[in-house]
Amino acid sequence: MAAIEARNVGFFYGGEWVIKDISFSLEIGEFLGVEGPNGGGKSTLIKILAGALTPSEGNVFIFGKTPNKARGLIGYMPQENGGALSFPIRAIDVVKMGFLASKKRDEKEALEALEKLGAAHLARKKIGELSGGERRKVLIARAIVGGVKAALLDEPTAGIDEGGEIKIAAALKELKKTTAIVCVSHDRSYLQEAADRIISIRTKIVRERGFGG
Repeated sequence: MAAIEARNVGFFYGGEWVIKDISFSLEIGEFLGVEGPNGGGKSTLIKILAGALTPSEGNVFIFGKTPNKARGLIGYMPQENGGALSFPIRAIDVVKMGFLASKKRDEKEALEALEKLGAAHLARKKIGELSGGERRKVLIARAIVGGVKAALLDEPTAGIDEGGEIKIAAALKELKKTTAIVCVSHDRSYLQEAADRIISIRTKIVRERGFGG
């Protein structure tokens, strides 16, 4: 049984197909990169995999279940940098929320996730006081906390300095041992280094490239 599977997925919005006929399957231990131009449907695909959007056609399965029924296995990091979380809440409490508050994690799990990203020093700070790059680290930690098995990441390294990127790359490499990862990124060099395969979404045409590990 595949960890993540998309079968002929399409999404129709505003009188046109945003994405069309996307199919792939992913096992634990695999990293799938998603690249393409702005507005090409990359974030739409990630949201469908996470269950935040319903596909207009096709199906998505997470370990044989629909995303909404497999939510406890999913970690999702949106492209937004957490600006909506500006109310007085600490970074560690954001991490403890997990994906869409589907299963609240304990403080030890949250600290471990932050430590993997070199961000444990942010734990007690209010999320509204953090820089954009710091918020992204917190949101990645929220996505990978508590042993998720399907990690869905939208531009995880955007706005993060080189040192932070190295920490994130190391954390995701370790996470990949027990998790299937789908990652959207504009950083082609990062995807070529980290991904086992890359899906390119360009003008509604989907191409897949493999790198053999």
